[in-house]
Amino acid sequence: MGCPELGAVDLDEISAVRGPLGLPVERDEHYRETRRLSVLANLARRAGAILA
Repeated sequence: MGCPELGAVDLDEISAVRGPLGLPVERDEHYRETRRLSVLANLARRAGAILA
């Protein structure tokens, strides 16, 4: 869609995604977010992308 938005995701669809080298998406099990989702959504909207 070209812009960040909140919504539901299908985990089967995400697991089917492959990167440029054919590698699957990986989850960072050690990542812990401290900001509220609304704060992250506002930051993404301002930046026009979801940034790490």
